[in-house]
Amino acid sequence: WSTKGTPRWACRHIACRNVMDRLPAIVQVLEEIASENHPQRAVEARGILAQIDLNFAGCLVLFRKVLSDSKFLSDMLQSKTVDYAKAVELIEALKETLVNYRSHTSFDEMWTEILDLCEQSNIDTTQRKAKRPRQTTKLLQDCVINSTLGQHVVPDNKHTFCASVYYPVLDNMIGEMGRRFSDTNCNIMQGIQALNPSSPTF
Repeated sequence: WSTKGTPRWACRHIACRNVMDRLPAIVQVLEEIASENHPQRAVEARGILAQIDLNFAGCLVLFRKVLSDSKFLSDMLQSKTVDYAKAVELIEALKETLVNYRSHTSFDEMWTEILDLCEQSNIDTTQRKAKRPRQTTKLLQDCVINSTLGQHVVPDNKHTFCASVYYPVLDNMIGEMGRRFSDTNCNIMQGIQALNPSSPTF
C-alpha cells in the first residue's frame, strides 16, 4: 500500500474502469486507424488490436472487479483519520469476498460479463486453432528441463482462462491479504485504535 500521493492500487482501478467503459470506442478508433493510408500508424494500430482479445477482455473485467472491491479498504488505509478497528472489519469482509469468488457460480457470472464486453467491442471469442508445439533444441534433448523455454500459453477459452488466470489471481490476492493482514497484525491494529482517546473503544 503506497502512502505517497495517489496509491498505485487506486490508479490501477481507475485505469481498468476507464478502459473497460470505453473499450468499444477504443477498438473502433483503432480499426479506423488500421485502415488508414499511413503505414506506420496502421501497423501500430493493428498490433494493438491483435492484443485486444478474449484474454485481454477477461483480465480487464476480473481486475476491475477485484480492484473495485479493494478500493474502499485502500482509501481507508490511506486516510489521515483512519479507524483501524473499522479497517480490520473491512479487511475480513474483503477476504471473505475474495474467497467467495472462488466458485463456479461466481466465475460463470463473470464469464457472461466478459462475453458481453467482447460482443460490444467486436472482439472475436472463437477458440483459435492450436499452434504447432515448439520443438526443443537438440542440445537439450538429453537434459532435464525444469523451467520454461519461452513458451507462453494465452488463454483463449473459458476453461483455460479460469484455470490459468481467474483462480491464480484470486489465490494471489487472498495470499497477499493473509500475509499483509494476518490475525496478529489485525489484533495490533485494533489495539492501536484502543489507544486513541477519540475512539469509542478507548
